[in-house]
Amino acid sequence: DNIEPDGSSNDVFEFKISNDHPAVELRTGPKSYTFGCLTRLLESMKPQVTDADKPKDRKPPEDMEDFLDECEKDTDFEGDWGSEDDEEERDDNDDDELNDQIQTISLLKNTLSHSLEQYTVTKEDLRASLASEEMTPKYFAHIIMNSEIRTISFYLATCDLLLGRLEKKMTNTQIDLGFVCDDADKTRLRQQQQDLTETFLKI
Repeated sequence: DNIEPDGSSNDVFEFKISNDHPAVELRTGPKSYTFGCLTRLLESMKPQVTDADKPKDRKPPEDMEDFLDECEKDTDFEGDWGSEDDEEERDDNDDDELNDQIQTISLLKNTLSHSLEQYTVTKEDLRASLASEEMTPKYFAHIIMNSEIRTISFYLATCDLLLGRLEKKMTNTQIDLGFVCDDADKTRLRQQQQDLTETFLKI
């Protein structure tokens, strides 16, 4: 396993929506690693903007985990929201933003699902090849494929869970969609997916 003690994977997969879009570097791990990946994926689903339209890059915080925790705390507040008309207008805007978010996540989910369909190798083939540990080109190719499928599946399952929460539907998301992993890795991925979902919904 190419996993660090904090649960992050050293494998980085460059995911490209199309030739017209820049590649997005994806990896699995705690929310400090995956939150930025998810937001960049969602941004890549939106129409491309010119360099002049792009916001200036900000220096990332030194400790992303602490930064995200603070952002989650900042969203837990109550205040005076003004008149009833103002509240209705905010409700309408919130509904529009929610619908846009659902559409974007749904589009990303479909894109990730289509990407997985391009892998013709079966889980059984991967398992047999990786278990053999014969240093053949096929063995090394299957190591890379398994890592890529694992990474895509992580974000696909996260999209599924996000949509379930946003649409208030029950979901039974399965993180294991066709790659080889042990029970410990599957449990770790599920927890990381839950943490990422909760953070995304709060910020």
